Amino acid sequence: MKAAIAAFAVACVHQREAILAGRGAVLLITGGEETGCDGARALIASATLPEVGALIVGEPTANYPVIGHKGALWLRCETRGKTAHGAMPELGINAIYLAADALGKIQHFSPGAPHPLMKQPTLNVGRIEGGLNINSVPDRTRFDVDIRSAPNLQHATIRERLTTLLGESVTVSTLVDLPAVLSREDHAWIKQVYQRCQPLHAEPIAPRVVPTLPTPRCCCLHWAIRPVLFSAPASRRWRIKPTNTACSADWRRPNSYTVTSFATGWHHRPRRK
Repeated sequence: MKAAIAAFAVACVHQREAILAGRGAVLLITGGEETGCDGARALIASATLPEVGALIVGEPTANYPVIGHKGALWLRCETRGKTAHGAMPELGINAIYLAADALGKIQHFSPGAPHPLMKQPTLNVGRIEGGLNINSVPDRTRFDVDIRSAPNLQHATIRERLTTLLGESVTVSTLVDLPAVLSREDHAWIKQVYQRCQPLHAEPIAPRVVPTLPTPRCCCLHWAIRPVLFSAPASRRWRIKPTNTACSADWRRPNSYTVTSFATGWHHRPRRK
């Protein structure tokens, strides 16, 4: 995304005349993506978000226009036991054992039915923490569950089903709840961007989504502005790295296509005086 910011800025400079002759372009930069779109939420709450007819999110897609991404439901599951000395475990209730039982159930849990474009939803336990020292019976354990969903699934239903499966020994709380994003492939602006990006690709451009969230990886602006697509120079192998790079031959030309498209017609709302 860092390379995309540079690419978008340079493209706006290079396409200045086209932008001024059209409906304009807005460069929105927010922070806090890894903690639930904090910056984007603040921007929306501030009521200073300008009228925007469509949105390009600068995720590295090798300049392929992507129309959606999966949602994210991050849950924290906690078990409580009873502490005791490690030499007398029968006097306690081991919270790690309770968590282990829960993990066995989660391993075979399905969040829901597959989506025609986003395919199967996924679940991963990415973090676990429990116990204070080796010679004590742990009275508390928690683990975090990362569920990636599609537009056909409701997060409230997924959480309810999982909570019921785990039973009363596990307390479930929500860390992140961000729905999936999917723009209509038949939208006039989406089709226009497809046409402008087609010369950059050997195969015909077809509807494509990514399994991961752009900020966390998602920006709440996605739900405030429609349609939205994700496109930027650099390969997806550069995602979640401290440095992003993009070949100069790659990022100058493609972003001229997308920014020029923005400036010459996709902003369908009236321009503010």
